[in-house]
Amino acid sequence: PLLSLCQNIMKSLLEDKSIVIERRAEEEAEKQVGKMAEMERKLAAVEEKLAASEKENQMLSNNLGTYKSKYLESADKVHKLQKQLEHAAELVRLREDRIVGIDAEIGNITLESNERQQEADHLRKHLGGVLDAIGPTLQWLQSGAAVASSMEAMTVPKKVVEELWDEKTKFQVPESPSVDMHPTKLFDRIQALHQVSQLMTDQLLTHSSDAWVLSEAGKPLERQLVAVRDHIVTHRMEVLQLASGPEPKNVCVLRAVLKLIGHPPKKSHRWTDIRRAISPQLVKSLLQIERGSEKAVTNLKEAAGEIENVNLKTVKEESGGLGVLYAFVHAHVAVHEAKVEAAAKAAADKAAAAAAAKAAAAEEDQ
Repeated sequence: PLLSLCQNIMKSLLEDKSIVIERRAEEEAEKQVGKMAEMERKLAAVEEKLAASEKENQMLSNNLGTYKSKYLESADKVHKLQKQLEHAAELVRLREDRIVGIDAEIGNITLESNERQQEADHLRKHLGGVLDAIGPTLQWLQSGAAVASSMEAMTVPKKVVEELWDEKTKFQVPESPSVDMHPTKLFDRIQALHQVSQLMTDQLLTHSSDAWVLSEAGKPLERQLVAVRDHIVTHRMEVLQLASGPEPKNVCVLRAVLKLIGHPPKKSHRWTDIRRAISPQLVKSLLQIERGSEKAVTNLKEAAGEIENVNLKTVKEESGGLGVLYAFVHAHVAVHEAKVEAAAKAAADKAAAAAAAKAAAAEEDQ
């Protein structure tokens, strides 16, 4: 019984102790929960403060960037102002130096002005001499052009003849300081002089060509050849300008011209040789081209072979001078072929007439 009592007492004590331990554990757990809640609250407060600190730090960083950019702008402005100040100081120094030497500059300017005035007076004197010399030439040319026009030896517009000279116009250098040359009508007269000289040169070349043809062939040129001959005369400068340009695409036209006038074949292939042959002598050879001889016919056939694959439209699109030369060669070829056809037809008609006469005579004999 004593052991049972002791056993019960021990059980009771163990149960009470377990209850006390559990109670203490619950109290300890409650304390731990409270501490954890407190720690979480404090942690939240710390995080809130940290977020606020980060936000404030961001604002400070932004402000720092703004202040830095403003500082850089201010530094740049200060640098520019310093440069402007240095430039202004340099300008002031230069102006001071210029002011120091202004008397010398004024002296140099005065001296140069006097020299220019002397040059102007010298030029006025020479220009006056030129006008005095050209006046009689214009009067003589005006009278000659008027007589030539009245004789129908040269067609000069009446307005151009009148612009050559006018007795009412004062033909002298204006008094200093005037530089207006319009009252002298110098520019109009020079243009008229150019037109009359060009017309006279064209007519002289044309009449010289006609005289040469009459002396050589005894009869004038055909109308078609006269037209292309006159075209060569009036457009000779365009032909001569071909020598100063690059090699044309239709260089065969130039080869045809050289073959037509009997130019050496060895000097008619390379562009350098062809360019060298384009000269006033070429124009002369075209105006005095040989016709009718066996050599001339051979040259004509060779020239025709050079231009058989080109036409006038294509050639003129490339160059006006080439078009003039193509028309010249083509006209001579066409006239020669027409003559050959006419001669062949005349020979055929003559043979037919002879055969008819022979047949008639035979019939009469029968």
